[in-house]
Amino acid sequence: MELEKYLEKIKKNVCPKECELQSKDIEIVTVPPPNEIVGIIISRDPTTEWIENGYEDAKGKSDDKRRKELFETAIPRILIDRICNYIDAKNLEILKKTIYQKVYWTHLHKCFTDKKEKKSLKFKYRNAQECADKWLTKELNTAISNNTKFIIALGGDVQKWISEWREDYHERSKNLKVIYLPHPSPANVGNYSSWSLQARDREKIERRINELLKLCG
Repeated sequence: MELEKYLEKIKKNVCPKECELQSKDIEIVTVPPPNEIVGIIISRDPTTEWIENGYEDAKGKSDDKRRKELFETAIPRILIDRICNYIDAKNLEILKKTIYQKVYWTHLHKCFTDKKEKKSLKFKYRNAQECADKWLTKELNTAISNNTKFIIALGGDVQKWISEWREDYHERSKNLKVIYLPHPSPANVGNYSSWSLQARDREKIERRINELLKLCG
């Protein structure tokens, strides 16, 4: 697969010189893609907490098993957990099946970051933008096919970058629906719970989720 070959090229020695993490002893994260890519999830950055809570355990396994374990221990499963409060069991099963079997998951910022302890690994949008401009631009162009229907953009940093990408690469992205959702991480759970309390916000998220379900169906 062309995308798999491209992911093998994402290496520290060819990262942008401006990247603050190029010289750091921290790994670049890639997730095996499915055979057919109907949708793409873009989250902000993998965190160092994930290294010992799923990422290392998945190493050395087949692509299918590794991909499933990475999904189960991080953002894709958490996203489904957040959305389950807005849809019934039947639609939830459709969504889960699509995400696990036909969605490619990637990141704006490729290296692990640590917001709490290691200031040298702290996430910075400017650095993430350099990373995404270098790697994610071509990655999306490689991943997107005629079967790709949507991108789920999680969080403000991703949404800012993806909006600029769509302007620059509109021919490649014009038939894609971009679904904007808050990042589903535990640290951001307040944004999800508040939707259930405010009618206007709940209507907004329900509308976006319904759009997503139509594309999954």
